[in-house]
Amino acid sequence: MYLRATLIALISLVAAATSAANKSIEPTQPKDPFYKPDEGWERKHPGQILKWRKFKAKDSFTKLPLAESYELLYRTTENAQDDPQYAVTTVLVPKNARKDVVAVLSQATDANNYKCTASYLYESNGMAFENRLFLPFLYEGYISTVPNNEGPKQAFGAGRLEGHMTLDSLRATLNFAEKLNINQDAKLIGYGYSGGALAMSWASSLHHSYAPELNVLGWAYGGTPTNLSGTLEHAMGTLFSGFVVSGLTGVSDAYPYVQKYTNQTMTSDGLQAMHYARENCVNDVLEKYPFTNLDSPKYAKNGKQFFFEAAPQKVFKELTLGTNHLKKPTAPVFMYHAEHDEVIPFGDAQKTADAWCKFGSTIKFMKYSDFAMQHITTEYTGALSAFNWLKDRIDGKYLPKGCQFSSAANPFVDAQPSKKFEEILDYFVEEVGLGDIIYKAKLLKKIGKPTNTRIDLEREKAREVLKRVGTKRTHLVLSLIHI
Repeated sequence: MYLRATLIALISLVAAATSAANKSIEPTQPKDPFYKPDEGWERKHPGQILKWRKFKAKDSFTKLPLAESYELLYRTTENAQDDPQYAVTTVLVPKNARKDVVAVLSQATDANNYKCTASYLYESNGMAFENRLFLPFLYEGYISTVPNNEGPKQAFGAGRLEGHMTLDSLRATLNFAEKLNINQDAKLIGYGYSGGALAMSWASSLHHSYAPELNVLGWAYGGTPTNLSGTLEHAMGTLFSGFVVSGLTGVSDAYPYVQKYTNQTMTSDGLQAMHYARENCVNDVLEKYPFTNLDSPKYAKNGKQFFFEAAPQKVFKELTLGTNHLKKPTAPVFMYHAEHDEVIPFGDAQKTADAWCKFGSTIKFMKYSDFAMQHITTEYTGALSAFNWLKDRIDGKYLPKGCQFSSAANPFVDAQPSKKFEEILDYFVEEVGLGDIIYKAKLLKKIGKPTNTRIDLEREKAREVLKRVGTKRTHLVLSLIHI
């Protein structure tokens, strides 16, 4: 009798544990019914609009120069071309909107919760600060579409899926052309950085095979994670290891065989980390899991072998760009990357660019070599060069075919920012600092780690320079501070 009762108790505990684990598998979905398509949506074509609504896009940083803004729920594709999915894109219509240009702009959501997505942030006035780099596109009059390109599974890291959803956001926006008063043959461009570059680089590589009808004139992206394995290895155990937690969670949720593997192999601490990632945004995950090694016994039952088993190796191969000559950019690409990027390895991005060049793509690859140019720093300083390059494509300026590999200390060698762009850059310089110093110091303080002497010194140096150069700091600060 006792034995029977014990067995029943054990079975109940196992069932409860299994149920708890299963609860963490699916990311939380928004309660807003707009985000749920009506019955039969699977039979629609990719890019077809399922629902739409008008709303007022908000930004806590500045008053957006908008005439109108819309949200479109559209049919898209997950990983395989016969795998239907849906997503939402936010369409921003500037007051001086042009009829002949549409820009797809990709936010680096880098998270596994819908509250971190572009549409939710535009609705709630909780703007991701990087979205302020989208403002020049609006000032120029480019109608812009900003997709939730991780889909309802919030599959951060699943590049192929994100590429499909990016391309289909353009299709959906063009299918809304009559309402937006844009030409069906509008010139198309794409921009993104870091997690945004993940979506944009996959979109550029899948463009010809998945959506060849789209009139894309150029793609610009930087800090590009072209190799999932390399990115995880580069960030794991560092201050930014929270990206590894979120990335593994997103890929697990996108690929059933990976999810089966993680559910079987991760410890309760590992599964809890993934659950936390699904319920929070990137900054929270970074603060919760700094200096974390997911291939340690604390998080993985097989320890150092965790990333070397069949399931992770299969998905690593699947999510590496530049390995298939049929999956290459056919529209010109501007790539930029900091040589000393502490989050996304420079070498992987360059390797992908090299491969695409051998496949016949037109690539301009810019390396920024100053040690002050690290991941976030390069985002806000390199955005001007990316924008100018894309504007040249819209304006029809000559671009030779083939590849150009260049190097500069920093992006301001040739750049001449407008006053409005300079104001945006000023904000980033003050909030992030050169070499990401201010941001890193704030993050270390939040997690209760002392900032090392080097960061403290360089932060003070940055402040002194900012005071000295005043309103001209965006022109001078990079050349004055050498970390």
